[in-house]
Amino acid sequence: MDKYENNLIKRTDSWIAARSGEETLMMQVQTGQYMSLNDTATAVWEALEKPAMFQDVVAAVVSEFEVSEEQAERDVETLLDGLIKNDVLSVEKS
Repeated sequence: MDKYENNLIKRTDSWIAARSGEETLMMQVQTGQYMSLNDTATAVWEALEKPAMFQDVVAAVVSEFEVSEEQAERDVETLLDGLIKNDVLSVEKS
């Protein structure tokens, strides 16, 4: 169903992050670009402290929020699309 299934997702080295309340503030090391992650995106970021499979990230979101697995899959996929586009995360095909 989704493009990240059976793929390893990991953080890149180009961003640093710090937690501030329920959100995470991030800065791109080379460009100084800033972004903030909401509580859902923060849960995904924290689930990826070590490289993880897509389904493990989805499971982390389901366990932290009152959301169905199907909704979590859609939300995580959309979030990953943006974070990968901004070189925050990378995907290794398995």
